[in-house]
Amino acid sequence: MINCKKLILIISVVFITISCEKGSSPELADLDDIPTLLKHYGVPGISFAVVDNYKIVDAQAFGVVDSETQEIMTTDTLLQAASISKPVTAMAAIKIAQDKGVNFTGNVNDYLVSWHIGENENTSKEKVTLDRIITHKSGINVHGFRGYRIYDEIPTLLQILNGNPPANSEKIDVGFEPGKKYKYSGGGFIVLQQVLIDIYKEDFPSILNRTVLGSIGMNNSTFESPLESDNPQKFSSGHTTEQEVVEGRFHIYPELAAAGLWTNPTDLAKFLIEIQLSLKGQSNLVLNEGLSQKMVSSTGPLFQLSNHFEHSGSNYGFVSEMISYNENGAGIVVMSNSNNGWPVMRAIEEHVIKVNGWISSE
Repeated sequence: MINCKKLILIISVVFITISCEKGSSPELADLDDIPTLLKHYGVPGISFAVVDNYKIVDAQAFGVVDSETQEIMTTDTLLQAASISKPVTAMAAIKIAQDKGVNFTGNVNDYLVSWHIGENENTSKEKVTLDRIITHKSGINVHGFRGYRIYDEIPTLLQILNGNPPANSEKIDVGFEPGKKYKYSGGGFIVLQQVLIDIYKEDFPSILNRTVLGSIGMNNSTFESPLESDNPQKFSSGHTTEQEVVEGRFHIYPELAAAGLWTNPTDLAKFLIEIQLSLKGQSNLVLNEGLSQKMVSSTGPLFQLSNHFEHSGSNYGFVSEMISYNENGAGIVVMSNSNNGWPVMRAIEEHVIKVNGWISSE
């Protein structure tokens, strides 16, 4: 089981503090009780997928895509993965070391063309590297991003990197000596976004689709904006803590590498399975066994705890989490279209863990 003390520790990584007040960790006797929990916590919709023995054994969705239109949530509905975008991007970054001979521990400025990290006293001895970026030890500032309303002027990647309007985040800079300590950094992944673009000379969504999403069979996932889609209704609306639809349905995150992935639990379960099998040397759809080890560590991109690895995410109006138990090829991915989704997500996770007899995550 996941207790409240550990819950706060995990979610602090993605900007969320979970209340451990009455009802925040409900018991779920049966999955059929999920609609009752959704109503109780003011959550419009939730979707999840369960993995066991390296296979997806269950996928279900409850509630609605939009509390105003009342369109039914399905397992195909796409939601914002938020910070779970980071490990997906990290896989693409590790692949460039595998396929293009990029030095994963070399100065990242050697691979940047359109923009460079500014040198300062913090970079005089140690440099920002790809390895340090994905493990949040790069020293790069900016914890996370707020996103933009659909009618806002959306900044370019260079404007975000330089902190220039209309960007709503500060300039990307190195705030402490790289490698010295862990500090969660969404900003580092924006640098990674530029690195991938400069190396592959393609737009970021195309790069990720070709190197990761398409290779794994995550055919319903995309880093493209819903505003450019032929079928915007397949994308869920987000919902606020006050149970209202996010203005404009959702925020746009041009910080794609850090927060821009649209996906569903079934596709993320495929990602989870590929990592599980790759770590055992039984699949190399993207990475070989040796490099796949870089996907899991105590500091990211997937956070290794005592007996499992995980990552969670929170964008405005969306929350998500995936948990993997490596030894028995098991895991669960849960996503919700509401800021209020955490207690329901936790109830589903704990119920599935208990029913399947998986190792406790305490």
